[in-house]
Amino acid sequence: MPLGRIEPIASVLGLRLSLRLYPAGQPLRDAPQLALLDRLRAHLHPSLRWVPEAALPGAGDLRAWDIGIHGADWWYFYDAETRIRDVQAIQRRTALKRRDSHTDRVGLLLADTRFHRDLLRSLGGPLVEGALPESEVLRALAEGRDPGGPSVLLL
Repeated sequence: MPLGRIEPIASVLGLRLSLRLYPAGQPLRDAPQLALLDRLRAHLHPSLRWVPEAALPGAGDLRAWDIGIHGADWWYFYDAETRIRDVQAIQRRTALKRRDSHTDRVGLLLADTRFHRDLLRSLGGPLVEGALPESEVLRALAEGRDPGGPSVLLL
């Protein structure tokens, strides 16, 4: 029966039509992002704590980093992107979360694809302001040390 016919019938019965829609297809839509985060986790020293959906510190702020990495006396936060579609939106979002997290220890984790490698080469500057060399950051995390600044990792 068409939806346009259901509402008048519901009204006659003293009911109000309420409709909900549910996603179809695979129930886990962020599987590629979770796989990307797992690739980062494989690089971490066992002493580091892994905190999914690390909330920003402001009261009432509903934003979160995809992952928080906790060392002895430091935190590092990453957002994971399997395919960047809007560079300016990513830069703006990261800069705002960086500001509101009150730390420079933030980064973007990108799927290591030809698209992302070409994109990073074409930018003419870092995707995240002040990004440290990828090899330094990965070495520090593998050794359980604070990387010390922002980063962009391709994994």
